[in-house]
Amino acid sequence: DNGLAITPPLGWRSWNYYGMRFTQQDMLQQAAAVTARRGGRPSLRDVGYDHLGVDMGWEGCGRGLNGSFHSADGWPIVDSDKFPNLTALHGMGLKTGFYFNPCWCSVEWKVWPTGNTAKDAATVLDLGFD
Repeated sequence: DNGLAITPPLGWRSWNYYGMRFTQQDMLQQAAAVTARRGGRPSLRDVGYDHLGVDMGWEGCGRGLNGSFHSADGWPIVDSDKFPNLTALHGMGLKTGFYFNPCWCSVEWKVWPTGNTAKDAATVLDLGFD
């Protein structure tokens, strides 16, 4: 028993409500809803729903090498119009993270057939995501 996965991760993910049509402001509103206490009742965060997931739609699809969302040296590009400051999602006691799946950016696999796992993971860490 190392304490891992005693319960499944609990939280809120953008895809289930917004699909790819969401912004940083939408995510901040959802974070506020997950942490809100109403009528003396505990918040969702208080009862264990402590993850906030940013699914597909954050990528700067088309802004990278040959229409991908990765720069020429392989770093992911964030859609800064929708997400001007991704670190704004920190706080409120929620664990935040990305979903790296380039399915909707159809050119991605053609440009980067072996992926960019190391640089994608480094970006998550650089942003302070969980």
